[in-house]
Amino acid sequence: AVVAAIGAAHVAVWLYRLNSGLRRYPSLFIVPVFQASWISFTVLSGGIFFGEFSEFNPRRTAGFASGLALVIAGVAVLISAPPGSPGAPPPGGEDEEVIPGGGAD
Repeated sequence: AVVAAIGAAHVAVWLYRLNSGLRRYPSLFIVPVFQASWISFTVLSGGIFFGEFSEFNPRRTAGFASGLALVIAGVAVLISAPPGSPGAPPPGGEDEEVIPGGGAD
């Protein structure tokens, strides 16, 4: 029952954060970022919880780090849309306020 409650709380927080991200950023950006975060967190936490990292030798550690880096690099490639393409952030960022005729004097 405790594990089910923790799982339900995790899903609720995850959906809240996903909806917050979708309100702020294009879905072509935020969904891959959230997916890569989820993959990285679950792999690392599973390795810690089940003690899998204690059996790693230098070769396995390098392979694991390379695989995790490939996941993150792949997402970076996916989200680096050329300017003006669907899903690309607007030039200058979303937080930049444009004031008509508001140049420096």
